[in-house]
Amino acid sequence: MHAACFSPCLTTWCKAIDLGYFKSWPGLTSKRVRQCIQQSQPATVKGHITQERQNLRSTKTKVNNFIQKSEFGVSKHESFIKIESFSKKDFTYSDQTGRFPIRSFRNHQYVFILYNAASNNIYAQPLKNRTTAEIIAAYTKIQKEINESFKRFLKKTMEIFNMFLLCHIDET
Repeated sequence: MHAACFSPCLTTWCKAIDLGYFKSWPGLTSKRVRQCIQQSQPATVKGHITQERQNLRSTKTKVNNFIQKSEFGVSKHESFIKIESFSKKDFTYSDQTGRFPIRSFRNHQYVFILYNAASNNIYAQPLKNRTTAEIIAAYTKIQKEINESFKRFLKKTMEIFNMFLLCHIDET
């Protein structure tokens, strides 16, 4: 009967029996279940597999806000902008897919995948074959795209920063 219920934990199953979820099963009581099922006997061949705890390494960064008390006891909030330099030493991971069964219209049969940890983006580039020259050409094209997107990001950031400064200069 325990296996017919998909082998739940003994305490969970007994709690469900006591709450009346198994009234249609004659003679099934939590007392009888505790007598018949041994604690040391696993329900499956592998037993209860312990899983890795979640949220041990969060990918979210903590925001540093500096809150100070002014002389009148009112909190004043100071904000700041931090610009970090873009390091080309950040990690990138790449892989090639296996051969696709049908060639594309442009004669491509493989895909070069690249993950850039600095920008947290995944890039894909089609390949005709898996020769060194073809892979280097795909990597170069993706790297050029990463550099262009970083330049656009930096330009937009500087525009926003300049607007911020102009607004605060006008206020003073």
